[in-house]
Amino acid sequence: MNNKKRLSPIYIIINFIKSYKLFIPILLVIGKDIEWKYAIILGIICLNIILQIANYYTTYYEIKDTSIVYCTGIFSKSEKHIDFSNIQNVDTTQDFFAQLFNLVSVDINIMSETIKLDPVTRTSANEIITAINRDIYQEKNVSENINGGKMSLGIKDLVVLSFLNSRMFATFFAILAFYDEVADLIQGIFGVKLGSYLDDYRTDLFQDLKSTIYFLSICFGLLFIISFIVSFVKYYNFVLESKDDKLLLKYGLLSKKSLVIKKERIQNVEISRNWRYGIFGFSKLKVTSLSGSVLEDLKSLDGIEVIPIAKKQFVEEFVNNILNIDTAKYENNEYEKIPDKAKPIMIRWSIFNNSLLVVILTSLIYFIPVFKKNVTLSISIATLIVIFSVIIGIISYKYKTKNTAISLANGMIVNKSTMFLTRYVTYIKPQKVGNIIVNRNVFLNSRNLCHIVVNSLGAGGDIALRYFDVNFAKKIETYLLNQEE
Repeated sequence: MNNKKRLSPIYIIINFIKSYKLFIPILLVIGKDIEWKYAIILGIICLNIILQIANYYTTYYEIKDTSIVYCTGIFSKSEKHIDFSNIQNVDTTQDFFAQLFNLVSVDINIMSETIKLDPVTRTSANEIITAINRDIYQEKNVSENINGGKMSLGIKDLVVLSFLNSRMFATFFAILAFYDEVADLIQGIFGVKLGSYLDDYRTDLFQDLKSTIYFLSICFGLLFIISFIVSFVKYYNFVLESKDDKLLLKYGLLSKKSLVIKKERIQNVEISRNWRYGIFGFSKLKVTSLSGSVLEDLKSLDGIEVIPIAKKQFVEEFVNNILNIDTAKYENNEYEKIPDKAKPIMIRWSIFNNSLLVVILTSLIYFIPVFKKNVTLSISIATLIVIFSVIIGIISYKYKTKNTAISLANGMIVNKSTMFLTRYVTYIKPQKVGNIIVNRNVFLNSRNLCHIVVNSLGAGGDIALRYFDVNFAKKIETYLLNQEE
């Protein structure tokens, strides 16, 4: 196949708009008193348009039988040849502006970088994806146990996700910061005169029960509404499907996303659940791809979120049947836990981190009008923050020492870790490990401890093992060498 194609002409408009940042320093330099100011600005705009048109005509791609060629550059020509076998995955995005013109952005992810074809027509995108993944649309039954390897999120799932993923503290402090504005907004919409209770609230929150109930109801109501809107816009029409050797992931309302993940390129698998997920029996699933760059809002630093919420049993069955990892098998392994000699150091760092958090939160109180006008209330809230932080710190420390462990057996590295009250279980095959890094400092040396980082071949899929014995690092090295043999 030999077919050179250009991007959509909308490319000129998009890149012209993106270059607005270049105009800001120029406008500042020009100033108000310089003659011919508008002529200079118009000349810069015309020059930019010419450059974008020239860039459009010098940018093209060519699909061949086993590779794709991408050329760009006006004065310095760049030509990249990407063999289909080296492509980790292909994903597409379609923001609101692109939807108006039926355009998409195609990201071709290879191990070292991402080739971005933005924008192209939907037809051109389908041709590119079909050429790279010729068997992607072949209909085959992958797993009879999990609805043919397909799942989706309905409105009910999004409601639950909104409740469990809501950012309580951030939203709570934001509402407090704009309490008067929130009170006026609620009065305008619902007719509830929350503002009339404001003075009582500032004087004595705990004696005025009516003010307290109204205030908390408004806070949690707004918290849920904001969280639901965010979840609905992001995960609208969410579909995860397993076909042959690939995972297909699609979702989004204003910005539509589509991602193809080759199962053989998955470097590690992570099942996690925070305390809210745990209460209702939910878990989430992330995977790390070999590609160094995937969708920015889909990919966090520690993986691609392929199942944002599902029952714990469903997630485990998906991992077992679709990703071929027998989670029950590894539960009986022998696990290495954090040694007792590391606990004094962990306690000191826990106290330091919680103290820093307390200082930040109590400092925020000074800038919130509701608290500034009532010293007694400010002291009360600050005291509650200190007590709450101490309790959370103790619980988090106990939770971490109890649940942190790692297993090296049965051809799999299984790492159990925690972050605050969120539990993670990560599975990585020894063949997917690139190298390990051992870090030590003065405090660790005194107790013969170290921090170990197990680097996977993919980006963001590293396993951090903190406060383990130095001899265990040698045990990991020996284990990896034996697996290679």
